[in-house]
Amino acid sequence: MANVIFRAKVKRFGIHGVASSSAGLFVTNEKDMTKDAREALKFLGYRAGRHTAVQIDQKRIDKSDIILTMTMDHKQSLISKYDCADKTFSLSEFADLEGREVSDPYGKGRAAYIKCAKLIDYLVDEMIKRLNREDIIK
Repeated sequence: MANVIFRAKVKRFGIHGVASSSAGLFVTNEKDMTKDAREALKFLGYRAGRHTAVQIDQKRIDKSDIILTMTMDHKQSLISKYDCADKTFSLSEFADLEGREVSDPYGKGRAAYIKCAKLIDYLVDEMIKRLNREDIIK
């Protein structure tokens, strides 16, 4: 959901030169986005499009300038497995709102997905404000 929201906001705000992708820490097989995730995105006015879960790997790490995780635990797991501490942040940390962890809503129903999507939406707004403030994006 985070990548869908981020890409939509980048387009909406006319930000250029920014690319994003999504990969997971514990992907056991490639899966499409869950129905609850699609419905949560639709509820907030986003269109999910096609999405397949993929596993993070060294190649993706190497190609990334910044890596954002949903929680500090995810960040620590990633850092312990890959040499990427200098470019890895939790989304709330990068948005300057540490402590606003994005819990995994998987299996918790539509309401949990909507709550999660709303938090991601807010954090992405704050992250874009930070990037603009620090003149990282135009």
